[in-house]
Amino acid sequence: MTVRALLTISSLIMILLGLIFLIFPEFVSLKMFPEANEEQIHIAIVHRQIMSGGMFFIGILLLLARKNVTSAAKRILFGSSIGYCIVLSIQIKLFFSGDSDFYWPVVIIFSVLAILSFYVSYFKKH
Repeated sequence: MTVRALLTISSLIMILLGLIFLIFPEFVSLKMFPEANEEQIHIAIVHRQIMSGGMFFIGILLLLARKNVTSAAKRILFGSSIGYCIVLSIQIKLFFSGDSDFYWPVVIIFSVLAILSFYVSYFKKH
């Protein structure tokens, strides 16, 4: 996989997740916190919508980074692999502390993106 292709895929996934968090915040919140009461769900919905802005922001940056020279694009991919690992670490921490459930599709997508981003940024020749 090329650097530009992976940046494109990563950006589109982040933009898609941003759309999902913006359009379906209640669904995502209920999946993460199935036993939450109405007030807690309302707070979670607001947070999902705010998070959607961050996901759009990251997605747009990744999309625009495709036009960089390869060395700069690889650094951006390496940084995104660190970011995906941080998000996964937080999800794992919240799961084991009992504060949240895993939403498996997102965990799998972020794991694959973290591994691919690291591999392409470090070991792919061009």
